[in-house]
Amino acid sequence: MDPEDDIVLSNRRRQTLLGMVSGPSRLWVILGALALLLALTSSASALSLEDIKRMASAGLDENTVISIIENSGDKFEFNDTVAKDLKKAGVSDRVINVIKAHAKGAATTDASTDVGTDTSGPEPLPAGVGNLGKLMAQGAKTAKQQFDIAAAATKRILAQQKTDQDSAKMQLSFQGVTNALRDFENVDKWQALATCHNFNVEFKPAPNTDEYYDALFCKGSAFNALELHNLAAPILRDVVMYGGERPHFVDAFDQLVASAEAAAYFPASLADLDKLYIDDKYHDFQNRFNFFVGRFFMDNMGEYERAIALLAQVSADSSLYPKALYATGVMQSNPKVKMYKTAVENFQGAIVAGEASEDKTDDEIVELAYLALARIAYEATNYDGALYYYNKVSHFSSRYPQALFESAWTYFLKGDHRQALGTFHSVASPYYDDHYFPDLWVLEATVYLNLCRYDEAKEALQTFQDVYLAKLPYLTQFLASMNDPMGYYQTVVEMAENRSANSELPTLFLEAVLADVEFFNLYHVVTEIDREVNMMKEVAPQLGAFGTDLLTSLERLQETKRFEAGLKTQHILKGIEDELRDWDVTSTEVSIEIDISEKDLDEVCLRLAAQGKPCEFVSEEATVLFLVADDWQFWPFEGEYWVDEVGNYKSYLGDRCNQVEAVAATTEP
Repeated sequence: MDPEDDIVLSNRRRQTLLGMVSGPSRLWVILGALALLLALTSSASALSLEDIKRMASAGLDENTVISIIENSGDKFEFNDTVAKDLKKAGVSDRVINVIKAHAKGAATTDASTDVGTDTSGPEPLPAGVGNLGKLMAQGAKTAKQQFDIAAAATKRILAQQKTDQDSAKMQLSFQGVTNALRDFENVDKWQALATCHNFNVEFKPAPNTDEYYDALFCKGSAFNALELHNLAAPILRDVVMYGGERPHFVDAFDQLVASAEAAAYFPASLADLDKLYIDDKYHDFQNRFNFFVGRFFMDNMGEYERAIALLAQVSADSSLYPKALYATGVMQSNPKVKMYKTAVENFQGAIVAGEASEDKTDDEIVELAYLALARIAYEATNYDGALYYYNKVSHFSSRYPQALFESAWTYFLKGDHRQALGTFHSVASPYYDDHYFPDLWVLEATVYLNLCRYDEAKEALQTFQDVYLAKLPYLTQFLASMNDPMGYYQTVVEMAENRSANSELPTLFLEAVLADVEFFNLYHVVTEIDREVNMMKEVAPQLGAFGTDLLTSLERLQETKRFEAGLKTQHILKGIEDELRDWDVTSTEVSIEIDISEKDLDEVCLRLAAQGKPCEFVSEEATVLFLVADDWQFWPFEGEYWVDEVGNYKSYLGDRCNQVEAVAATTEP
């Protein structure tokens, strides 16, 4: 083939490859530049300024471009207009300087010195070798290095192309997250959950990016909307901790409160909420935030000082104000705090605010505040004050039996035996058969003993024996029958749900467990987890591996909470067993006192008999009074209780001790 044909063929090849550079694909750009490099190092084609522009556009390293210019030996037209055109095309200043040094009419310079190229030049060629051979010899020296550089550039462009493609795919997927959040009330929550979860899993955006944050909030909101509160709460906590400047802060916090209360999710990490800045949020939100965080520090951390400070920020115009005052009073009346005067003021404030509130849940706060005031007065031996507040609790309240029983203790310690016995009579009514008051009968026996009414005292102790102590062996046997704490919990729940079920645990002790506040809370936690587990079992197959992971995490939590509830059940029952044994000892002591007192009475009777006198005492009828229109009216108890009378009974039994002492004084030897 004629050398000129070779040049024409190479030019065509070069123009074809360079034409590919103008296409939309960056991969073709870099491959075109690589082909250009190879064409220039293997042909007699002259290097042009357009070639240099294409190499710069293709991203070739400037050292490579300079090497090509140096080895080509070509001269270029160069002036200020050309320089500006090259600059506009992205050619670096260093390359432009080299082109300038190779301008037509310019003196020969060592332009490559600044870029570290080899300036020694090629070895002399044999005579007769033309321009093509000269260029091939010059290019061969650096061809491999230039090829490697170009290949590396190709790899970078390929990587960038993949990054761009992934970014485009990520933005398309993120649009699904955005759409779900925009119309969250109407979208399918399961679909929204899958979309938002898959986005973060597949694309792994950095946690500090808006995309990650939005997808996380979307996921937590979906769980909350689906009432999967145990799964929602930890995620919503993470969203809230991004801070108040983030767009979903308020919504995420309100959802966190709902899910945390439903799932009893109160880990120590929630303490970090106190570090967040909320002063720029609207007034009602600040009240909600401070109340929730304050109660968290009170109920779960025992940090009363921080809790009191937070609850103090709940304003008087808030619906949470009565509850905040009550909670503050509870902490201030704690023996470790001993701020009783301020506690009383807060309880009284809670009552006033609660009674003025339209929120029916504040009725409960009012009752609790009255009970708290009664107990403070009781501890201060202000028995009249305690009785005043106990009587404020409605007869139809679920807390009335406890208030009635505590008032019986108050009458007892006050020394008002008639009122004490009347109150014992009320507590013993069938309305309260399901309440656990083991000390009731021992206290009643003690009152009768103090009135020297020994038969009635022994009768009360016998009732204690029949109602409580006779069942104690069954409780002891039940506690010894199980090795797994969860068995205690399961048995109690089954008995509560099916009262006709046969069980070795007497109903009396079942009611004592159910009345325990901590057990009640744990029962609702376990019930919530059971519901969520059952829900996930139905939908897990549709969610694939994601659903399987969710179900597994819930089942682990379910087992943990059931075990915790079992331990609590066992602890309550063991406490009942220990308490009954203690009251058994006390009842024995009372019985001994009765025997001693009866023995003393027998001695008096013997002395009376020696004097020829009968051993008789005036015996009042066991009349009971009840209150009608603020006046005490005589009404004999005929064995039937009426709900409107319960709590208003008063004993009218006389004190025989005065008679016994008087008779004993006349018969002393």
